[in-house]
Amino acid sequence: MTSFQPDPATTPDIPVGTVTFLFTDVEGSTQLLARLRDRYTELLAEHHRLLREIFARWGGREIGTQGDSFFVAFPRAGDAICAVVEAQRGFADHQWPEDTEVRAAWVCTPASPGWWPRATSAWTSTAARIAHAGHGGQVALRDDPRWSPMTPAV
Repeated sequence: MTSFQPDPATTPDIPVGTVTFLFTDVEGSTQLLARLRDRYTELLAEHHRLLREIFARWGGREIGTQGDSFFVAFPRAGDAICAVVEAQRGFADHQWPEDTEVRAAWVCTPASPGWWPRATSAWTSTAARIAHAGHGGQVALRDDPRWSPMTPAV
């Protein structure tokens, strides 16, 4: 997975202090691509549009994307959760190409002040592993802002 390494000097609108990271991953995207072929581009564009609108509504700041995955920072955990709930409802209600069902796995984790230097491939690859362990529609939550991918599980 590509490292998302934003520069806080050039992205002043990204929250500082303790934030909540949200990672998303579409379930079965490889199968969707194989089934929809050229229409997958349309699905992905609509997926991105919907999520960006919802993230903005809840104060989320996009740090990066890769394929169908997003990495977003929210100043408050409750806003991240509200964004996830709205996105899940939006996915369920949306008319996708060929009546496709689009579901995503979601990972929310707090990060303590000074998170910028640690927003690297270790964070994103750990979140991706957590998301891949889940299923579309599931939300994994982590409550310890001192956590980092290098911290042993307890």
